[in-house]
Amino acid sequence: MPVASQAREAGYEAYVENLTWRIQGLRFATLHIVGSDDNAKEDMAEHQARQAAAIAWMRKAFATAKAEDSPGLVLISHANPDFENRWTRSYAQRYARSVRGADAPKTPEPTPYDPFLDALIEQMQAYSRPVLYVHGDTHIFRIGKPLLNPKTQRFFENLTRLETYGWPDSGWVRVAVNPANPHLFEIHPEMLPSNSANHRG
Repeated sequence: MPVASQAREAGYEAYVENLTWRIQGLRFATLHIVGSDDNAKEDMAEHQARQAAAIAWMRKAFATAKAEDSPGLVLISHANPDFENRWTRSYAQRYARSVRGADAPKTPEPTPYDPFLDALIEQMQAYSRPVLYVHGDTHIFRIGKPLLNPKTQRFFENLTRLETYGWPDSGWVRVAVNPANPHLFEIHPEMLPSNSANHRG
């Protein structure tokens, strides 16, 4: 399977983690974005340069998916890019209420992921096919529609977030690609019997 690397492009030689490939017509791309603050607190210059490279790579992935008529696009990063930080306060308060005693801040604080989310929103506003965004970082298995379109104040229906299992829950996720399904991606969580909450050892 041919795999292209951003490191082969002039000016991006350091970014070997940004990769892309195609399987049976479906475009995949990895983005080197890390949790929990994308290294912004430790080294702002490194964070900004790497984020700029990741944004450029993401834009190229969308352009390539369009040009080759891919049925959709899969984006993969380590970081949870704080989708919820862009929600309206009404949405954020409903989300916070899932934890008793919690409350959403009246004004969201800026995060290191803001430029990336701005670029992702821009791309999604011009892309109508399904996008699966896979990440880890916060160790909570979840599937949802987390990216808010600021133009409509509604969530992009064609972007699905899949956060994989993380410690202490060990499991894996099977994703089937079904062209007959208008949502394209069919997601199935899988748990090892030995890691079940009902396992008695």
